[in-house]
Amino acid sequence: MLRWIVLGITVSMLLASCSTAAITPSSTVTTLSPDAERLFSLSWEPIPERDGAHVRLRGYLENLYGETAARVQLLAQALDTSSNVVDQKIEWVPGTVSAFGRVYYEIPNMRAANQYRVTVWAFDRGRGPSSADEPVRRFSELPDFFRTTSCERLSGVRQREPHRSGLAVFKGRARSAS
Repeated sequence: MLRWIVLGITVSMLLASCSTAAITPSSTVTTLSPDAERLFSLSWEPIPERDGAHVRLRGYLENLYGETAARVQLLAQALDTSSNVVDQKIEWVPGTVSAFGRVYYEIPNMRAANQYRVTVWAFDRGRGPSSADEPVRRFSELPDFFRTTSCERLSGVRQREPHRSGLAVFKGRARSAS
């Protein structure tokens, strides 16, 4: 009986935590990833837009960590003289950021302000190829496990593969006829 009560309390606490309001950026909440400051370095400069009322923040995001970062979102904030947020925008970084690599980004249509702040709002670690220049692994370079079907893995016998001479060659473990 006690076990069911504890389970009920745990489930209700889990459901209550899932139903809270989403975290939104503010002057004090500038990231969803507390370790982002030590994993990334950001540089930016404001460039006036043609309308004169907006700027485009452009710069580089540098990955200081030895792992690829994907789905990176940047939070750009325009601040007044009292460091109050007057405009903010979350923008995706194109592609992925390779380990110890850097990417160029632009955040358009920010309201002109006294100062700006750009932080890494969120990111995923170790996903996807790090750049378009990096070659994709060929099928022949994959380990045997990924080049076999599930039936072949269970039986231990590979299907026939064509040989350079035109003869079929069996690969895999030999099976006894018994």
